Amino acid sequence: MLRAHRKKRGLSLTQFAARVHFDPGHISKVETGKRSPSVSFAKACDRALNLGDTFTAIAAALEAATRQQQGWVQPAQLPAAKRHFVGRHDDLHRLDGLLRGHEQTLAVPVTVINGPPGVGKTALAVQWAHRAVSDGHFPDGQLFVSLQGPEPDTAAAPFDVLEDMLRAVGVPPDRIPAELDQRAATFRSYLHGREMLLVLDNAADAQQIRPLLPGSPGCAVVVTSRSRLPGLMPLVDAVSLPLPELRQPEAAKLIGAVIGQVRADADPGAVAVLAERCGRLPLALVLAAERIVSHQHHSAEALAAELKPRQARLNLAEGDVVLRNAFETSYKALDELSARVFRGLGLLPGHLIDVASTASIAGVPPEEASLSLCNLAAAHLIQRHDERHYRMHDLLRAYAADLARQLNGNPGRTTTTPRAADPMPTLNSPAATSLVA
Repeated sequence: MLRAHRKKRGLSLTQFAARVHFDPGHISKVETGKRSPSVSFAKACDRALNLGDTFTAIAAALEAATRQQQGWVQPAQLPAAKRHFVGRHDDLHRLDGLLRGHEQTLAVPVTVINGPPGVGKTALAVQWAHRAVSDGHFPDGQLFVSLQGPEPDTAAAPFDVLEDMLRAVGVPPDRIPAELDQRAATFRSYLHGREMLLVLDNAADAQQIRPLLPGSPGCAVVVTSRSRLPGLMPLVDAVSLPLPELRQPEAAKLIGAVIGQVRADADPGAVAVLAERCGRLPLALVLAAERIVSHQHHSAEALAAELKPRQARLNLAEGDVVLRNAFETSYKALDELSARVFRGLGLLPGHLIDVASTASIAGVPPEEASLSLCNLAAAHLIQRHDERHYRMHDLLRAYAADLARQLNGNPGRTTTTPRAADPMPTLNSPAATSLVA
């Protein structure tokens, strides 16, 4: 049928391949019965030939029959999307590029959504995944795995994650290999020819991700991490999607969505101030809005006034979700020197950070300060401003300053993290005094 419709329109294999964005050899194998058509390929053919859903229906029926014969399991593990999801239109559009890559290449498309704690990485990944599934993509299922990063001591082991994923796609327990490499190979074999989405949430590093990746181009992978996972990029040609805080209108809209638009419209100025005091960070915005909803505060104006001191913002909490804890997880993952520098940055006056001021406040050589700044930027605890300067988010600066004050007030304190316990110089020390002067 495909060959007949293609020739009826006078299209060669090469011409048709350009229209559907699939390889001519792949199309030839489908036309000669040597390869079953995927649903995504069938949809592309229907669009190119203006046939409605003719080929899509055939491909869907073929895949359903094959899954039934082979006992395939169709996991649907995506968590519920956020009710109050706002903005991120450009980021959703970039993630849609995963689907275009899925149709044009033999490589498995991988995108790493990365950003600071509380910026909404998981919410974006889940929102996009639900949209993609709703549009008919990934009919063989979706896997969602919490990798429990970034702390090395708490991050999920790939060996255990693979066992869970193999069970989820229907592999009997007695057929799950006992070696990591064999488990990874079995996972790739079982996903061969499938169109599945993997959402790997909160990854610690590239080594944790590598064994979990499928090999079939019908699959796609979205990773969320507080790191850019630089070691992953050269291996799988992954695309990095850095996620910043929300823009001001989006931040105000998120508060309004939670507290109710009528209440938000009653004092838009106070809502705008509250959004800025929460650093336009989605986690902080939602926690603040929930405090208003739970009647701890009757208005955005009252809460904004209470949150005027930066330290007060760190105590935003709702149930067992605490803003300070989100920052602490990233802090505990730092090496000792980077943690020391991070605390020192909270004491720096001004907003721009450079190597010289960092070396002075931390009491380390410039080369060590430069390395630590790179490490902090990779963990999204600071952001590059230009070639010589960095910036730190206001809430992270408040958290860093709070750590420094705690450690300075308790010289013997070591419980914050065993990897990062050296006290910082205070603002009255020679290093800090030279900066203020």
